[in-house]
Amino acid sequence: MCGRLALFSDPVTLARHFGLAEVPTLAPRWNVAPRQRLCIVRHDEARDAPRADEVEWGLLPAWADPAKPGPRPINARSESAASKPMFRDAWRRRRCLVPADGWYEWTVGAGGRDPWFFALPDGTPLGLAGLWAAWRGPDGTRVESAAILTRAADPGLAEIHDRMPALVDPADYAAWLDPAQPGESLMLDPGLARQVRARRVSRRVNSASHEGPDLLEAPMEPAT
Repeated sequence: MCGRLALFSDPVTLARHFGLAEVPTLAPRWNVAPRQRLCIVRHDEARDAPRADEVEWGLLPAWADPAKPGPRPINARSESAASKPMFRDAWRRRRCLVPADGWYEWTVGAGGRDPWFFALPDGTPLGLAGLWAAWRGPDGTRVESAAILTRAADPGLAEIHDRMPALVDPADYAAWLDPAQPGESLMLDPGLARQVRARRVSRRVNSASHEGPDLLEAPMEPAT
């Protein structure tokens, strides 16, 4: 799964990496948690170009009943999303990329949970495969939201967690955002995943209230 991520690359770098026509206005984040604002890149039909927006992390489909609040999934399994009622409409029409400098997973160590940060060694941003939805309430309230697609972890990372975000190669960004293109093969190529490395970081990450670059510092706690 992917339940926490970081996005701190400067907006100009993100605009260049994702081919954005406009530089997004984003505050750097080192500890983005579910139900918080999540940056996504999607295709802007009016401009025929990708654009960046912030939405809620936790998918709320258009058909959800506001009187019966259900789950707000933050992840969707890439192997079955196309056929699941919760995700299949978004799969067909509303694919997106979730920019990230890396994501976190946890192992259990002595005295607590040990967070690990997964990223590319050279610091290049990642494009995580995602799905977005737009919900409108009876009073006209509009909520846009997203979930991150996951896949089986690359063997080099599976010791920490058996699932990981589905990564899209930069060369495939445009095709992934185009609903007319088949998406399965674009997010299951393990080539990019094999480049990802994990390192243990500060346990301060464990609380979503903590922010700042110090979260990525080597932990003070001894390795277990």
